[in-house]
Amino acid sequence: SVRGDIKLGKDMCFGIYGDALEETSFGGADLVIVVSAEDELVDYDGVSSFPVCGESTLALASACTLDQFDRPIVGFMNFCLDHVVSANVEYLQDIYQGFLDVDLKEDHIQIPKATIAAHELAHVLG
Repeated sequence: SVRGDIKLGKDMCFGIYGDALEETSFGGADLVIVVSAEDELVDYDGVSSFPVCGESTLALASACTLDQFDRPIVGFMNFCLDHVVSANVEYLQDIYQGFLDVDLKEDHIQIPKATIAAHELAHVLG
């Protein structure tokens, strides 16, 4: 269990949220996950931004801060909403094989959003 509050600020999560991530703290939490749906995130310099939602990117996630035992206490998940709705079948068949409710429409496949979120949560947890 985490002792004390988990504090967030604009420098958290590699600074990718810039000023959008307000200084705040969470008491009684073991893990805080920042969830967003941005096409671009802030670069390390804190000024410029970079695209994160490519043609085959449904979402991205990572742990941002680890505790003294290397367990994640802060993480982020960013969803590419334009691509979560449908994505190229060839790209996704190998990655999500066995986890899809297949609904073929032309050359696209629909992936349950909960499946994507669970996959990204695994990235946060390490």
